[in-house]
Parts: sequence; structure tokens; C-alpha cells
Amino acid sequence: MPTNIEETYGIRVHTWETVHGIVHFKQHPLFTTHPLWQQTMIFLDMASGKKRRHMMPTIFRTNVQEDDADLRKDFFHGDIGGQWPHGETDRILFGVDKFAA
Repeated sequence: MPTNIEETYGIRVHTWETVHGIVHFKQHPLFTTHPLWQQTMIFLDMASGKKRRHMMPTIFRTNVQEDDADLRKDFFHGDIGGQWPHGETDRILFGVDKFAA
């Protein structure tokens, strides 16, 4: 199984092309450092995913700085999430301890 490695903007992505499709591997700090998620791998079918707005529209909040801060702090606040409705194409694998590149 040939592996292609592409690095753009310091982000390293491994790509495997098989008869079943193309898989892109990206290492995430949560899955390498957090004790509950170590040795875990998530597969998402990105073609079936949808960006959804949840709960509230984007609003502009003003004067959110600490009470004793010598500055003014404003920001936009909105909730955006993802939805993957086809659970049969997505997987979570536990106990992954080796990755052959």
C-alpha cells in the first residue's frame, strides 16, 4: 500500500489509496497526549458531513473584559458544529498502537 506524505503550512498528512477509497491520516495532540484518548483513531466520511449552526445565531458581545483590566475587549460569539448523519460510514477505533507509514 503506497503512502504519500504531504506537508503544507507545517501540517503533515499521510494518504493511503486503496481499492475501497482514499484515507487521509492526520495526527492530533488530543489523541497522543490525553490519557483517555491515546491509541484512538476516528474515521469520518467528510463527503457526508454537513456544517450546522446550533442553538444561537452569531452575536457581537461588547465590554467582556475583566473588571480590573485596562483595556476594552469585544468579540463575535456563535455556535457552529458538524453533523455526520451516516453513522455506518464513520468509525472510532480504540487500541491503535502502531502506525506504519
